[in-house]
Amino acid sequence: MTRGSFTIHRPEPAVALPLVIHVPHASCVVPAHCRGDFVLSDADLQGIIDAMVDRDTDRLALPLVAQGAYVVVNEVCRVVVDPERFADDAHEAAAVWGMGAVYVHTHDGRRLRRRDWSPFDRAERMAEFYHPYHRAVRDLVVELRGRFAEPVHIIDLHSFPAAPFPYETDHGPRPGYCLGYDDEHAPRNWLAWWTGRANGVPGLIDHNRPYAGAYVPGELPPHATDTRSLMVEVNRGLMAGHPRLEHVHAFLEFACEDLRHTLGVRPLPVARAS
Repeated sequence: MTRGSFTIHRPEPAVALPLVIHVPHASCVVPAHCRGDFVLSDADLQGIIDAMVDRDTDRLALPLVAQGAYVVVNEVCRVVVDPERFADDAHEAAAVWGMGAVYVHTHDGRRLRRRDWSPFDRAERMAEFYHPYHRAVRDLVVELRGRFAEPVHIIDLHSFPAAPFPYETDHGPRPGYCLGYDDEHAPRNWLAWWTGRANGVPGLIDHNRPYAGAYVPGELPPHATDTRSLMVEVNRGLMAGHPRLEHVHAFLEFACEDLRHTLGVRPLPVARAS
C-alpha cells in the first residue's frame, strides 16, 4: 500500500504476524518541488544524501514480507523530513545541531536550507510528509494489536557510518551492530538472542551506543501501548557482503519465528535477501 511518501508492504493474511519492520532512512529521493528548499549545489546536496542515507536497509527488510512482516518504507530522503525525529525540536536532541525533524544544517555544520526558511515552511513540510507517516504507522500498530491480541513488535532498522559524524562526541571503537531500546519497550528475548550471538565475537554488538532508543509511534490508545521495539543499526562497513552481515539476516528470521511460536503457528520456509 503506497501513500505518496511512504509504502506499507503487507504480507498475505494467512502468514501475517504482529511485526512491523520500520525503514525510515533508506531513500535518496528529494521530490522536485522540494529542491528549492536547499541552498547547496546539486553535487553538494548529493554528498550530504550519500553521507546520511541508510542504503539497502529496505533490501534487508523486504524479503521478510513473505515471512509475515509488515514493512514500512519511507520513500522520501531524510534531508527533506526525518520521520525518526521528534516533531517538536524542544524534545529532539539532534535539533541542537540543526537536525531536528526538518534539517536546517548538514551533518558537518553547513547551512542546508535557504536563509528565509520560516516556521510556516517547516509546518508545510511536516504536514506533507511527517504527520501522515506517523498516523499511518500508529494506525498499523493499532490494527495489528486488535487483530492479534498480542503486543506488536517493531524492528527499527538503520545503518550507521564506520566513523562518527563531525557533531558526535563518542569517538570510541564502533560495534558491528548497535542495539537501541528503552526499558519500557525492550523485547527481552530479542536482546537475549543478540547476547548469545555476541558471545565470543568481540565488537559484534553494543547497547544504546553510538545511538540510543527505538521508534514507537506516539498517541497509541491504551490497548496498544504494550508495543515492543528494538532499533537495529548495522555498521555500514558490513553492508557490502561482510560475513558478519549474516547476523542481521539471522535475527530478522528469528524475529519472525519467535512471533510464530508466540502465536502457535507453524514455521515457514526461510527467505533470504539476494
